[in-house]
Amino acid sequence: MRIGRDARVLGAHKTGDRSYLLGLVQGFASLPGDHQFLLYFDQPPPELNLPPQFEIRTAPAAHPRLWTPFVLPRVAREDRVDVLQVQYIAPGCRHPRVVTTIHDVTYRLHPEWFPFKDRVLLDLGIRRSLSTVAGVITGSECTRRDLGQVYGLAPERIAVTPYAAPVGFARASSEQVSEVLQ
Repeated sequence: MRIGRDARVLGAHKTGDRSYLLGLVQGFASLPGDHQFLLYFDQPPPELNLPPQFEIRTAPAAHPRLWTPFVLPRVAREDRVDVLQVQYIAPGCRHPRVVTTIHDVTYRLHPEWFPFKDRVLLDLGIRRSLSTVAGVITGSECTRRDLGQVYGLAPERIAVTPYAAPVGFARASSEQVSEVLQ
């Protein structure tokens, strides 16, 4: 199976979205079978140490806002990916099959925390995306419920895949916890 992934967040500063995708790459690398993964960027990515089944594909756009709706689906079709995974906003295509990851809908639940423009763009983009994607991935039952309440999304369209600690994460000793709490 050929799986494509919008990987632009790997070039960003350390964020939760970036950590999530790095964990996903580690998880994908351990899958049994003959899978190929294509990581899509709009500009040359930073140096990445990736397993051999991962391929980087850079496809620039004339304007950043044109990348997701036009460039990403075109290169995914050219590469014959079976599934394309994105975060939040999906291109409006049905081929390849598109799956989006939505971590939360805080912008709707606590609008006071977000600028008006960001709230409107996220809401419109996600509303449109939910009408075309094959499915939604989220990290918690809470977000699954929120997606149902806010967007009327049927629970069977949402797969909950709980977040996990990264490889190499070690539990702190009780002495370390006490030291931090002091």
